[in-house]
Amino acid sequence: MHLLTQHGYFIGADPASGALLLRPLLELTDAQLAALQLPDTDWRGQDFDRFLADAGTTRSVPIPTGPLAGAELVFAPGRTFAIRRAGGYLSPHPYAYFAADAPAPGGWERFAAVSAQDLATLRRLLAHDWVARNTGHIVRAHQMRIGGNFCLHAGTVDYDLRGSLPFVARDPRYAVTVVREGWRLDELCLYRPLVFFVAFRKPEVLGQLYLALRSLVTYGGYHGRVHVITDQSAESILAQVPALDPAQLSVQSSPAADWVGYVAAKYTIADWPEAEQFQPLLFCDADIIFDAPIEPMLTRIATLRRIAAPLEDYSPLATAPSVGATLIQRDGLDPRLAAGFNGGTLGIPNLPAHRQELRLIRQLVENYLELNGRTSLRWVDQEFANYVGFREGSFDTHSISRYVRTAWPEDVERGHPRVGLIHFWPQLSSAHKLETMKRYIAWLDAQP
Repeated sequence: MHLLTQHGYFIGADPASGALLLRPLLELTDAQLAALQLPDTDWRGQDFDRFLADAGTTRSVPIPTGPLAGAELVFAPGRTFAIRRAGGYLSPHPYAYFAADAPAPGGWERFAAVSAQDLATLRRLLAHDWVARNTGHIVRAHQMRIGGNFCLHAGTVDYDLRGSLPFVARDPRYAVTVVREGWRLDELCLYRPLVFFVAFRKPEVLGQLYLALRSLVTYGGYHGRVHVITDQSAESILAQVPALDPAQLSVQSSPAADWVGYVAAKYTIADWPEAEQFQPLLFCDADIIFDAPIEPMLTRIATLRRIAAPLEDYSPLATAPSVGATLIQRDGLDPRLAAGFNGGTLGIPNLPAHRQELRLIRQLVENYLELNGRTSLRWVDQEFANYVGFREGSFDTHSISRYVRTAWPEDVERGHPRVGLIHFWPQLSSAHKLETMKRYIAWLDAQP
């Protein structure tokens, strides 16, 4: 285990001389931390046993090796301990020097134990942006620091590391449970978004993609990674979207050659190795214009535990084939009054947690079309996404619906609220969609 001081510094040691070092976590090398890594003990489990027995006596454990060999850990209430040497208790001072003559363990002489695994999680917390689940607010990396009194400062909120360690996490790469005021729970969710699209071949569809990308940057205010599954090159896309920073864009080639391939290609995101770096992931059809900042939608997705999709309250699961009614009926299910969702916008919290759902949908699409013919489904993946979502309860149709508006042909420019994005799927043809999207983005450009 590693030592965190009351001042918010970690103690390491010079690997050569053994001299103790007192520094912020990110200023200590792995070698310096390892030079003072103390043996792990089951003191937390034993601490809980003492709690069960209502026993308040302290105990001590000798330190057998390293720069503190011969000293002992003296465990104290409050998830802390002191280090006792022959001359007294080790006292790290805030100006990076040590004394060992404190007659009793006061505040400065108390330490918190941090395991190697928790240390890696702390480093990750300090290196990235996060969303606090309780508030939905982003805490930027520069707003995250370890401060005095064993606190993790996350923007304007302080989390007590004594009550939070050892960290509890579904997957510490993406979400970490933390504690305020000793018992109030919160969760910090990684915020490193990816917005991805699928577009192939047809000039009208590629034109839609270029408008979608331009609006994402210009009106969506998005500066994160953009990924396109396509048969086009990154250079050709950038040439059409000068507002897009080349560093933002990545391209994933796909052999899709027909309508089925085009609409199902979105699920190959599950095979792209780099996708695991991101949370959340937002898939958008090319026939979408972003007309308001997209960050509120992305932060909401980052805190979810299910894939999100916008509700189509006019598409009953019992009767609308576009949302899988045929499959649901044939499987003998009764959705009653439940409505389906539109698969043209999918919010995926992260891939490791949801890869199997995405692969299941595409596997069922492939199985069904092999059995019944490649043209046997009109809406293809959307039908099976709704079927799987209903069978497994694996989709959230509430959380992002407020950010998505459908562009019906008659009301594109009637001054409806700009909520995040507008989806032009009801337009009559690809060419008509493109022209309507051009008119809408021209209308956006003309607004004061």
